[in-house]
Amino acid sequence: MCISSRWMNLIISTPVLWTDIVLDLHSAEDALATLRVHITLSRFSPISIIIFKHTTEDQALLRVALDQLKSHGDRIQSLYVNSEFILSTFYEVLGPLRNLTVLRCRAVHSWEPIHEPTVNFINCHSGLKEIQNVMLTPTILKSRWSCRLATVTTSADVRVHDLIAVPSKFPALRTIFFHPKSQRSYPPGRGESSSLSSCTRLQTWNLKMVEDSLQPQQDMDMLLSAVSDSLETLRTRLDIEVLPLFLPLLAQLCCLQRVTLDIVPTQGSFHPPVLMSPSSAHDLVVRISTGSQQWNGGWSETVVDMFKSSFPHVKQLTLEASLLKIQALPSVCHL
Repeated sequence: MCISSRWMNLIISTPVLWTDIVLDLHSAEDALATLRVHITLSRFSPISIIIFKHTTEDQALLRVALDQLKSHGDRIQSLYVNSEFILSTFYEVLGPLRNLTVLRCRAVHSWEPIHEPTVNFINCHSGLKEIQNVMLTPTILKSRWSCRLATVTTSADVRVHDLIAVPSKFPALRTIFFHPKSQRSYPPGRGESSSLSSCTRLQTWNLKMVEDSLQPQQDMDMLLSAVSDSLETLRTRLDIEVLPLFLPLLAQLCCLQRVTLDIVPTQGSFHPPVLMSPSSAHDLVVRISTGSQQWNGGWSETVVDMFKSSFPHVKQLTLEASLLKIQALPSVCHL
């Protein structure tokens, strides 16, 4: 591909195009060359360091690369790492990053608590405004930097009420992954719901039918009310009998765009209402979590009609392949 000298000069002379530095620590030559080019061409602009892959064998190269950054540590504004164990090396080589505002501790969300060196790293950076991929424990809930959390998974002993009991406690929180066991051993939360107005993505726990009620009904109502003005993406795993109680709750989510339902088939029978309050979602994914090959009793025409009335605005529908074999379900494709 040929690029004119005019465009080439424009690219080279525009510092903002060189501020995201992606380091491949599997190649010493490539990593150091990338670092030198970006540091030079970004001039004095704030930079982001992004490390997607890292193993213990890469530790020596990481130190060499960080040595090249010693005189530029104050320019590092964002740090995205795939492993939290890199952070202690950053601190050992560069010391505190005085202008660091965004930190991603892990590549993806995890059900494992962050380790003490990671907590120490965060405590040393009071200027952080956004922290991603942290497991939220009762201890971290009480930390002075919990207000900066942007993406969290909850531990099994953190409840819905813990997140919304204090108004404006989590102004940066956008994504919540609830631990699958977070609600099993605890009574429903108490108190009025406050808002999580920044939250746009939510993955909930397993919802089951207990004595003809959604469990835990109170916590789910409280949670969805808290995110009703902002939530865009929702994923949940639930028993099929829970659908008639759960789907109407989606109507209150005025910004909802994407819904993923991992449905657990059960042996019980139920007769859902056909007409449901419509949600605003336009992207729907339906999966069967277990037993989909042997089970098809719950997918009656009534269930399909319930889906149609709940999701009248769907433009993209994704069905697990085995669902296409169920006689009644293909008609949901006409949503």
